[in-house]
Amino acid sequence: SVANIYGEGFIEESAECVFGNIRVRAVFISSGVLQCESPGGDAGAVTVEVTLSGSEMTMTYITDMVVKQVSPASGPLEGGNVITVYGERFIGIEPLACKIGSIGPVTARDMGITGMNGTIGLECITPGRDAGMVSVEAGLRTVGYTNDEVQYSYAAALAVEAVVPSAGQSSTVTSISVYGFSIRMGGGSTCVIGPRATQGTVSRAAEMVCTVPGGNEGFVAVGSGGLRMMNGEMDVLYEFRKPAEAVALYPRSGYLGGGSVVQVVGRHMGSAGCSFGGMPGAAHVVSSVLMKCEAPASAASDGDVAMQLLDGWQAGSAAELMYEYRAEEAVSGLTPSNSTSAGGVLVEVRATGLVNVRGLACAVGTIAPVTARWVRERIAECSMPSHSAGGVEVRIGAGGEYGHAGKEMRFTAEALGGVVVEGEDVAAS
Repeated sequence: SVANIYGEGFIEESAECVFGNIRVRAVFISSGVLQCESPGGDAGAVTVEVTLSGSEMTMTYITDMVVKQVSPASGPLEGGNVITVYGERFIGIEPLACKIGSIGPVTARDMGITGMNGTIGLECITPGRDAGMVSVEAGLRTVGYTNDEVQYSYAAALAVEAVVPSAGQSSTVTSISVYGFSIRMGGGSTCVIGPRATQGTVSRAAEMVCTVPGGNEGFVAVGSGGLRMMNGEMDVLYEFRKPAEAVALYPRSGYLGGGSVVQVVGRHMGSAGCSFGGMPGAAHVVSSVLMKCEAPASAASDGDVAMQLLDGWQAGSAAELMYEYRAEEAVSGLTPSNSTSAGGVLVEVRATGLVNVRGLACAVGTIAPVTARWVRERIAECSMPSHSAGGVEVRIGAGGEYGHAGKEMRFTAEALGGVVVEGEDVAAS
C-alpha cells in the first residue's frame, strides 16, 4: 500500500523511505509530503524513517480483513437499517468503516476494539438507494476495503395486515408473526420494526416470523421489506412496553387446592398475567398498578413458591415475590367454649394445619377478621367480639380465608341490673 509521509524540508533528489531495514524510493510531492510504497512484511509494527530528516515514525502491518456474512441480509430502500458485518481480522488501529455498494466510508461501530485486539463483528447503518443487490465491504479508511462479494439486498415494502402479538416488553427479545397477503414463500424476508430491520422466516404463505429486539417505550411501525403508508398513516403498529413489575401482594398465603384471590400491586401491568411456582393463574387487571390473580392449585406440598408477573407468557419482572401454600385449617376445640354477648373473652383455639403466618385471624360467625395470636403449634388465641346471644361457629385462617371446619361458641346474654331473662336482658324493678 502507498503511505503518505508528512513533514518538512523534504528534498526531491534524496527522498527515500526506510521501512525497518528496507530502503525504498519515495515519490516527491512537496517539501512537506512524500509518498512511499510499503514493502511486504509480517503483521506488526515497523519503524519508518525518511533519509536526511533525522525523524522516525511507526507503521503497522495488518493481515487482510475478510467479510463472511451480513445480517440482516436485506432491508428497506430508505436505508437507516443497522446491519452487522461478520468476518475475520477486523483490527482497530484506526477507525474502521463499511462500504455499501459504491458508498463509503460508512462509519462502523467497532464494538470497542483497540489496537491489534480484533472483533468478528462491525455495525454499520445502510444508506438509502434503489432496489437491488449491493456488495458489503469493510476496511480502513486510509488503506482500502475488502472484496469478498458478500451481498446485501434492498427490498421494496410489502403490504402487511397484522402483527401478533401487537405489543411486547421494551427490554426483551420477542418473537412476532407479521401477516400479509403479499408475503410469499421464497420471497424477501426482511422484518422492519421502526428504525431497525431483522431477518425474518417465511414458513408458510402470508406469514413471516421475526425476532424483535428491545426498543424504546412507545409505538413503532412494522413492515415487510420496508414501511408503507396508507392514507397518511402506517399500516401496522407494534407497542414496546416497560416490563410489568410487582412490588407487593396480599394475601401472602393460600390453600393448597388453589382458588385464593391475590391482589398484586405493581407498575406497568397493562396486560400482565401471573404465575405461582411456574403455574399460570387466572388474572384480572384492574389498573396499571393493581391486578387480581386466582392462585392455581399447588403442584407440590405446602411451602413457599415464587409469584411472578407474565407478559405474553414471558416473565414480566425479574424480581419474585414469595407466596406460601398451606393446608386448610380445621378447628378441633375451643377453651372456653362460651362467652358473654359483650365479648372480650380470650379463647384458646386448637386447630390442625395451623401455621404462624402474617394475617392470622378468627372468623366468629359472620364477624371477620378477628385478630389471632399464634401461641405454639396447633394453638392460637382470639379475643371474642361482642355478639348477640346464641351459638355461632368459630373458624381460623389467614388472608381473608378460613377453614371450613369450625367449632361452636355459645354467647350468653349479659345481666343488666342483676336480672337475666332467657334470650333478653331486662332492668331490675
